[in-house]
Amino acid sequence: MNEAATIFIDTADGGRIETDVFHGGPHAVCLFHGKRFDKNVWDGFVDDLLGAGFSVYAPNFRGYGRSTAGSAGADQYAIDAAAVLAYAQGRCERVSALGASMAGPTLLTGLCLLERPIAHLVLLSPAWEPPSGYDCLKDKARDALLWYGEQEDYTAACAAIVKKLPFPVDVRVQASALHAHAYFNDPDLGSRLVQTILGYLNRALSS
Repeated sequence: MNEAATIFIDTADGGRIETDVFHGGPHAVCLFHGKRFDKNVWDGFVDDLLGAGFSVYAPNFRGYGRSTAGSAGADQYAIDAAAVLAYAQGRCERVSALGASMAGPTLLTGLCLLERPIAHLVLLSPAWEPPSGYDCLKDKARDALLWYGEQEDYTAACAAIVKKLPFPVDVRVQASALHAHAYFNDPDLGSRLVQTILGYLNRALSS
């Protein structure tokens, strides 16, 4: 595991988001964790991204680790996502993002709060549709990769997101009941997921 520089990013509502920053290439990938996890869940995948030449931003949502909420409340994670993405955009040539489980719809809502679009979006088993809707997502990303299992609990939400996102979506449906972060620990699907994400980001990088 490469050593991180841990910083705190201020949010629009006065929160402070603890974020591990791993410096690599000019294309940064921001990783947003699911409800039952924190930024440390990405440890192995961070090495994969760094090995492929990316920089990485891995934040804790408010209420996790040393991150603190602002005036909007404890569960307003979209504000945190927007703050981290904007911070990375100010320091990197290109910024992409990955959201797992609850961080999928959270990230989509956070994109609506951004002034500038991100490059590419990865959604891993998004747990529900974004409460912000889809109209505000137009031109907020060039395209997306969406990975989920056909037997998991959130299949209906994933399928709806595929149909409604206002930009091209590369859909990868697995014959599995695994959900979000659990894929990384599967001996077969874990390596397939990593290679799929890296392949998508590298293709996007060259386009």
